[in-house]
Amino acid sequence: MPDEHLTDTLRRAAKVAALVVIATGAAVLMAWGVHGPAEGGPLHALVRMKFNTAVSLVLLGVALASRLHAAAGSAQVRAGSACALLAAALGVASLLEDLTGRSLGIDQLLVRDPWSIGGAPGRPAPVTSLGLGLLGLSIAWLDARARRPVAQWLAVAALLLSTASLLGYGYGVRRFYSLGSFSPIALHTAVSLGVLALGVLLARPEQGVMAIVTRDTASAAAARRLVPALVLVPVVFGWACLQGMRRGLYGTEFGVALLMTATIVTLVALALKTARTAALAEAERGRLQQALSEAVQTRLEQRVQSLNVSLREAIDSVDQKAAAQVGERFRKLVMSAPLALFEADASGQSVFVNPRWTELTGLTGADASGGGWRRAVHADDRQRVLDAWRETVEKGTPFQQEYRLMTARGEIAWVLVNAVPLPEAGYMGTVVDITDQKRAVESIARSEANFRLLTESMPAGVAVHRGDMMVHANPTLLRMLGYERPEELVGRPLSEAVAHPDERAGVAEQLARIARDREELAWPPTRCLRRDGAEVYLEGTSVPCEFDGQPSHISVAFDVTDRRRAEQLRASSEAMLRASLVEKETLLKEIHHRVKNNLQVIASLINLQSGKAPEGMAREFLDELRGRVHAIALLHERLYRSGNLARIDLRDYVPDLVADLVRAGAAEPGRVAVTTTVCELYLAMDAALPVGLIVQELVSNAFKHAFPPSRAGGRVDVEVARRDGFVEVSVADDGVGFAAPVDAGAATTLGLQLVGDLARQIDGEFTVERGGGARCVVRFPEPRSEE
Repeated sequence: MPDEHLTDTLRRAAKVAALVVIATGAAVLMAWGVHGPAEGGPLHALVRMKFNTAVSLVLLGVALASRLHAAAGSAQVRAGSACALLAAALGVASLLEDLTGRSLGIDQLLVRDPWSIGGAPGRPAPVTSLGLGLLGLSIAWLDARARRPVAQWLAVAALLLSTASLLGYGYGVRRFYSLGSFSPIALHTAVSLGVLALGVLLARPEQGVMAIVTRDTASAAAARRLVPALVLVPVVFGWACLQGMRRGLYGTEFGVALLMTATIVTLVALALKTARTAALAEAERGRLQQALSEAVQTRLEQRVQSLNVSLREAIDSVDQKAAAQVGERFRKLVMSAPLALFEADASGQSVFVNPRWTELTGLTGADASGGGWRRAVHADDRQRVLDAWRETVEKGTPFQQEYRLMTARGEIAWVLVNAVPLPEAGYMGTVVDITDQKRAVESIARSEANFRLLTESMPAGVAVHRGDMMVHANPTLLRMLGYERPEELVGRPLSEAVAHPDERAGVAEQLARIARDREELAWPPTRCLRRDGAEVYLEGTSVPCEFDGQPSHISVAFDVTDRRRAEQLRASSEAMLRASLVEKETLLKEIHHRVKNNLQVIASLINLQSGKAPEGMAREFLDELRGRVHAIALLHERLYRSGNLARIDLRDYVPDLVADLVRAGAAEPGRVAVTTTVCELYLAMDAALPVGLIVQELVSNAFKHAFPPSRAGGRVDVEVARRDGFVEVSVADDGVGFAAPVDAGAATTLGLQLVGDLARQIDGEFTVERGGGARCVVRFPEPRSEE
């Protein structure tokens, strides 16, 4: 803790320092105000301090004084901060002028300086400018929490600048107070800066670096003695030795040795005195602490003795009253207790029952006195209770029995009776109605019996487990797993005792999760191990429950080993069947491929024969035969390339067939335009082949007969569409048409007869329409869709 008296003294010293600096600055300003002070006159020495320096010192003194007693954040403090920052700005601006060599126009802004010794007229010395900047920032930041330590160290730096300048004047070393061609710092300026720096440090003596020397401790007291001496003794002795050397009293070597000797002797003497003072203070402190301890001990002993006497007197005065109050409280407690109480004498005869006992049994105290209380005991339990009570009285031991009482309402109540011997003879006892507890126990026993009967007669395996620990297993589960006694499973981890080694980690994780989250779980078929090592598959359900008063899960399991094996056998059979089907599909594709190749060979042979046949019916017959063979070959190629060998997509087959007819030269290129429109329709092989041959015949017939050389050309439209449950295959042209009506059922040409026969193969009908050309339509029922 800081020394309060010392800190108050230092604050007053700081105020004096601020006033001295204000007075010095004001005196310099007054001297500058007198025009033309005589050279060497009393005022001429004052004007060696520049006008701007005097203004800055006055501002800094006012700023320091405003912070000594004003509250933080007040208008006075804010005004002081503004003054400090203005002075700091003047000092920094002057220093920048010296560093850059440029004038900012502030040196003679207020007055003209005709007496400048060196440097720019009216401009403070660089040391003065630096000191003003440091002190301005130090005062402005004096009460800023984050910058408070920096503020004091800035003041220390300014104090060092002032000290160096004063030493330069004292020892006659010009370089200490003047730098090159710049103007030197005036002596009273150096003094004012030092006084102001000390004032800043003394303004907050309990904070920062000043707190080291202001504490109320021996070390702080020693510092207060040593620090001034360590500064002043070398300075004074050095100055004295220098004066002796300048006057020729002794040489340099002797002067330096004299300085060191005097300094060492003085500082050692001061240190010894400080140590002696600290030792005396320490001894005095120890003596005071001992005296204080003895005084406190004596005072405490006296106080304790006084309290003991007062306590004994108080106890003696209230003993009788307290005993009477305790007796009255005990009587009220016994009479109003919700528990039935009784008292018996040394022979076991009843001498007292409280109202709750009477309320429970319906017998008054007079009825229960002596042996009358026995009438309340149920007849079936009376002899057992009397024998136990007689034995308790004979041996003088505590009594505890559960038996039935006949209540005042004629009902049977179970009670728990406890009695203990009294110190002065006799017994004091309590009667507790435990009927509800008995009924609860009986209900729990019945529930457990029903549970065991249910689980033991169930055809499914039942396990009760807490997390992974088995606590119950029914006979069915034991038989499933090949065990004989429940003890072989109970108490073991379910995942280790039952699950297959490959399944244990997953089973343990699931059991831990449902135990933590109290969830249900449907177990898929899980591989388990019987006791003999055989594998068995179990599936079932786990649901949360309470078992023996603790949270548990009950799991019902079914043996699905046979079903699992059947599923595996079925999966194996299906895999074999799929492999066989793949093999057959491959074989069938190969057959279609070879049939297509053979048909193409046949078509090529027919084409060669057609080329050698003479013009006429023979060549036409061969060309038509080649077209029909090509239509069949194209169908087999589509089946070979299709992913489905059972059906063919007419959207691919019919357009390719028509395109092949056009490329085969059935019509002159560019004379006949052909359009093909086919709906989405899949047909089996037995229907797709007739449809392909029908399209081939009708399109070839249109190319051959509809557009004789005398016509410029035309168009052929091929369409396959669904309409009202039927499929219509139509080939229409805008050629010459038929000269006479055509009966499709009695056609005389081979092509139309062939179309009619093919239509009947697919249960369809063939019609021919005239008008603006010809339109041949085959209409047959839409096949049933098969997936």
